[in-house]
Order: sequence, then C-alpha cells, then structure tokens
Amino acid sequence: AAAGRALVYTSDTGWFADLVGFARDADLLLAEAGFADDADNPPGVHLTATEAGDLARDADVGRLVVTHVAPWHDAQRQHDAARVAFAGPTDLARPGSTFRL
Repeated sequence: AAAGRALVYTSDTGWFADLVGFARDADLLLAEAGFADDADNPPGVHLTATEAGDLARDADVGRLVVTHVAPWHDAQRQHDAARVAFAGPTDLARPGSTFRL
C-alpha cells in the first residue's frame, strides 16, 4: 500500500481460505487465471478465471486485472468468465498495459 492505495497480486496459487483476507479492499487486484473452469485441473496450482472473479467479489476490490492466462486457453474467454463472477471493473492484462491507482 502507498498513499492510501493498495495493489494486491496473486502468483501461481490455488484457492485457499485466507486468500480473500489477503486481497480485502485492494484498489487493484492482479489475479492469475492460469486454469480454465472446464478443464481437469490439478489442485493447488492456479486459479481459474471464475475463482479470480470470485476472489475480487468476495474481497470487495476496486478493479480486477486477469493475468497469467495459459497460452493454450482463450484469454478473452478467461476474461469473460471472471466478469461473470465479478461485476466491478475487470480488465485483461496485455503487454504494455498500465493501470492507475
């Protein structure tokens, strides 16, 4: 946190109970969404896009940026899945993206 604003990011992680508290009230959440919802994913490695959206919603963040989408998944589809779960501002990270806190 700096100047009263908070940036939170997840690295490679699966869902765990304390994740919501970690991201609570962040102004900007960069959440990895390496796994697709409809895939047979091993546990504890990556969030799905829906889980990233759930995290943003449950933690009451200001803005969600979906990042670290595996190249074999459709990034736009991942972005759309996160937006279904989180009604707030949601972006897809792209090379050169910038976000103001």
